[in-house]
Amino acid sequence: MENKDRKFKATYRIGEIANMLGMHPQTIRYYDKVGIVLPSEKKQKNERLYASYDVYKIMVRKQYQNMGFSIEETEKIFNENDLEQLAGNLSEKIEETERELQKKQFCLEGMKQFKELVESIPVFYKRCFHRVLPGRWHHLHLREDILENSDNGTLARKIAMEAMPLCRHTLAIKQSDIETKPNPVSTYCDLTMDAPSAEFFGFDQIPTSFYVEPRACIYTIFKVDSYDTVKWSYLDYAEQFMADNRLELNGDVQLVTIANALQAGGGHKERYRYFEAWIPFRDKVQ
Repeated sequence: MENKDRKFKATYRIGEIANMLGMHPQTIRYYDKVGIVLPSEKKQKNERLYASYDVYKIMVRKQYQNMGFSIEETEKIFNENDLEQLAGNLSEKIEETERELQKKQFCLEGMKQFKELVESIPVFYKRCFHRVLPGRWHHLHLREDILENSDNGTLARKIAMEAMPLCRHTLAIKQSDIETKPNPVSTYCDLTMDAPSAEFFGFDQIPTSFYVEPRACIYTIFKVDSYDTVKWSYLDYAEQFMADNRLELNGDVQLVTIANALQAGGGHKERYRYFEAWIPFRDKVQ
């Protein structure tokens, strides 16, 4: 019986336990405070001592922590749950972990795409190409520089921040403004996501989200001064390209934010914003 109970005998100081576990003593003091370990007190030195069973509880606590359980959940497992309840808790954590892994995979792919986009800037900068704009889910973010102040707008921004870099800020210059106003500017901004990402994060389930079908576009990349308004005049070379190829505008121009970056020039560095421009077109009517 004496050998069997040895694991409950408090013989280790906090510094010794910390060294043997590779932990900071303050962490063990915290576990002491919340009741994970129950050290005895050596009265003559007012010193708290720990047993090997306390080490076991700390290590098992770490086991459950690695599986996503909180301190409170771990204590419930230790003191209240039977095997059936433990299996149920583990099933829930498995589902949560699988979801997190899927989320990380989506975000990893988004990071790779973002890196490729940044690296492609020199290739597409102020040059025009025919490309198909992929279908995307949209939600209004701001109009005339005023944020969409609604429950759905807040939800869209919350999901967007969780999903970035998969969610993009997409400004737009209206076709009607381009056709009727001198040097028109962007007047609204949507948050946009491709269909698989939108479906995973629930962006497509927001009642006021809407889907824009794929469409043929002139594609280019351009930059603007860091704080300047995005104007159609920045794309005068694209407008000339369309005229030379007998093409005409066929919808609002979408301007997708890439990044802010510094660029050397004139002995100092200036900050610019880089955008993708997707200009929907059709053959000009004869």
